[in-house]
Formats: sequence, structure tokens, C-alpha cells
Amino acid sequence: MVSRAAPLDLGRPIARLTYNGVPLWDAISSDVIDLTFTDNIEGEADEIQLKVHNASGKWFSAWTPEHGDEIEGAFGYVGSIMVPLGTFFVDKPSAAGGRGGDTFSTSGQSAPVSKALRTQKTRAFENQTLADAVRKVAGEHGLEVVGTPPALHFERITQRRETDLAFLKRLAEDYGCFFKVAGKKLVFMARSEVWGRNAIRTIVKGSREIVSYTLNYEAAKTASKAKASYYLGNEKKKIEVEVEDSEVKTGDTLRIDDRAENEGQARELAKSRLQKANLKQWTGNFTLVGDPLLLAGQNVLLSGYGRWDRKYSITRARHQLSRSGLTTAIEQAGTREGEGSGPTESGKAAIASRPSTGSAAP
Repeated sequence: MVSRAAPLDLGRPIARLTYNGVPLWDAISSDVIDLTFTDNIEGEADEIQLKVHNASGKWFSAWTPEHGDEIEGAFGYVGSIMVPLGTFFVDKPSAAGGRGGDTFSTSGQSAPVSKALRTQKTRAFENQTLADAVRKVAGEHGLEVVGTPPALHFERITQRRETDLAFLKRLAEDYGCFFKVAGKKLVFMARSEVWGRNAIRTIVKGSREIVSYTLNYEAAKTASKAKASYYLGNEKKKIEVEVEDSEVKTGDTLRIDDRAENEGQARELAKSRLQKANLKQWTGNFTLVGDPLLLAGQNVLLSGYGRWDRKYSITRARHQLSRSGLTTAIEQAGTREGEGSGPTESGKAAIASRPSTGSAAP
């Protein structure tokens, strides 16, 4: 997709909502105060929030949503593209009021309100790939896997007193992936797959679509290198693997205590933890005239901001539709596409004298 310098031709913003499969928007649009959709790349479920006037009182009884009910929809501009919101499961209906009148609010999460997903378990996945474990957990909950996990093989992966959500979140963070549950999909996607996408838009300094922005450059708590280790077969010889981020000049080294089974795992673990630590190096927040195509996982370019002119991945997008129009607020982090990798000098000799084990180094 060609990077755009401005949003789509603006018209009247519009939304479409269904509630348990029944069209809802036309029946409530005159009472809507605002509709907010928050899209996260990882760590948190996506969220929808609806706030309406409740002068008639119908939201106190017949129209009160039940926990777990499904909301689906789309938003955009009349006569232009409509972007699907996905599926959300109601979790927090609430009412408020005062001299200014009564209002009703409800929110929904993209992760199902499922006891099974949130129940702690202890079990082992033996002689499986990372993708095998992800697919098994997804299948147990009727979820479709989106994305391609790294090709890593494990003798044993242990889920120890963790919910399935916490277990997959840990694996994703350790092996370079973004993870979340969105409706009936389980997203487990390599960060490199996201960062390698072309930018969907260029944000140009001074353009009229920018409402406000902040940009940050941080060196604290970043690291130039990361080291992880594994033991060489029956020799029980500790081998250290080192990866490097050439963009960070602090000279600090991130040391990882978690032990891997082989070189491939150690390298991916070190690379993933280093990426995670350095994501805060270049960050920013923009509030813009509403652009429905700016979603978490999409990339943008900055132009006219000097050292901040680079590619960023959107980590969170918040779209709010109200009587005053549609606004989009994004949080972004500079993509990490330049990490090199290689074993330390002490590790090279040991590695060269043995056959390769596990996955090939990236």
C-alpha cells in the first residue's frame, strides 16, 4: 500500500453496530454521546466503549446488556471505506446521572469472557514447536491463529500455574512475537512480520490533520547488547550467545537468566528481550483528525521532525466518534529492524565444534 500524506477525503463520520447480530446503530445514533474503539497491538484486549443519553430510562431495564453479549460493527466516513471493529464481549454496563440528566455506558473486550481462558493450569508441551503449542491452545478455545510464530523446536515447554492468556503472553514476549486475543482470533505474530510492513501513512509536520503530538527519545534502560545461555548436550558446558542493537550506543548489556535448550532458542530469547527493552528508545503520541486506517500493527513514517523522522509501529490506536466528529489518537514506537546477532567469542569455538541443534539462527 502506498504511504499517504493525509487521511481519506473527509466526509461525515459514521458507525455501524450490531448487538447479538441485530442492527443497533440506527436505533440509538440520536442518543449517542460518544463511541470509542481502542485497538492494542499486544498485552491488552481491544476495547469498545459506548456512552448514550438515557432520558427515556430504557437502558435501565429492557435495553441493559448482559455480560458476554456480542457487539460487532464498523466505522469510517459516509461514501468511503468502512473499517471493521471486530467482535467484542460486553463486560461493564454502568449508569450515571445528575441534574444534567441520565446517561448509560457499556464497554466490551475483544477477549471472550471465558472462564477456561482465565483458569490457571500446569502442564507440559513435549517435543513440539512453538507453533504447535500456540495452535493447541487456540484449538482448545475454538480460536483461529493469525500470524506465523518463529520456527523453534522445544523438548519441553512448561505452563506452570498460568492461565492460557498469561502462558501465551510469556512465550510471545520471550520469542519475538505480538500476542492478543481479538474476537474469535488468536493473534500470535512475529514482530518482524509487523515491522516489515510498508508504512500506511506519512505524518508531515505542520499538516492540518495534526491536533497535537509529543515525541520522546530515551536512552535510560535501553541496552546495546543482550546475552543468553544454554548448555551443550551431555557436556553441561555453558555456552553464551550475544545479540547486538547497533542503534543503541549506551554500551549496556542485558543479561538474561532464563536458560534455553539450544543455540537457536538462546538467540531468539536474547534478541526478543533486547527488542522489548529498546522499544522505548523512539516513541511518540499523535492526535489526528480521524483516520480509520490507523490501527495497531500498522506502520507510519514521520517527516519534518528531524531525528524522529523514521518508521514507527502503532502500538495503540484510539478512535472516538462524537457529535464533534471523529478523532484518532495513536501511540507509536520506532521499529527495531537492525539488530545483528552472533555468539560471543567464547561461544564461537564451542559452537563450531559441534553439529547444529534446534532452529537455525535468524
